[in-house]
Amino acid sequence: MVEPASNLRALAARTFGDRVSYHEASVSELPFRDAMFDGVLMVRVFHHLGNPEAALREIHRVIKPGGRLVFNYSNKRNIARIPRYLVGLGGDPFSHEMEKYYESLIGHHPSHVEDMLARVGFTIREQYGVGVMDKVVERLPWLGRVMKPSLTIARLAGPFRLAPAQFIVAIKR
Repeated sequence: MVEPASNLRALAARTFGDRVSYHEASVSELPFRDAMFDGVLMVRVFHHLGNPEAALREIHRVIKPGGRLVFNYSNKRNIARIPRYLVGLGGDPFSHEMEKYYESLIGHHPSHVEDMLARVGFTIREQYGVGVMDKVVERLPWLGRVMKPSLTIARLAGPFRLAPAQFIVAIKR
């Protein structure tokens, strides 16, 4: 596990003990040799990175050829932001520039993320769209008894790239 924050490393250590190796490091400067890992999982990190392409390059360095990167990003071109923009109540979800939502939360356009992955040397194999059905069920709890948010729904939503969060499975070329 790589985590720059000591409090989060300590929490993980209390949860997982010595079954996990803990490293104080930045995703942009990983303390591992080239082509060391079969895969990397990066969840709830990408939307905090000021230079996500540098992080992707570093991850590419430590993954073996054919290895997988699984990560998620905050999709600024999502189904909730588009109507707000169209009525003048929000930022432009169609621009490819990164958009700071808050001090440490950055939204990305799907095409921008895909372009970065290609430049760095990854090929996208799968995309999952999440954060739509769970929000619907949150607002209409009775619907949760009929329709549960599921992997199938996330898989179907992925190619549309309109969910608030997109999960990507990419392969190192």
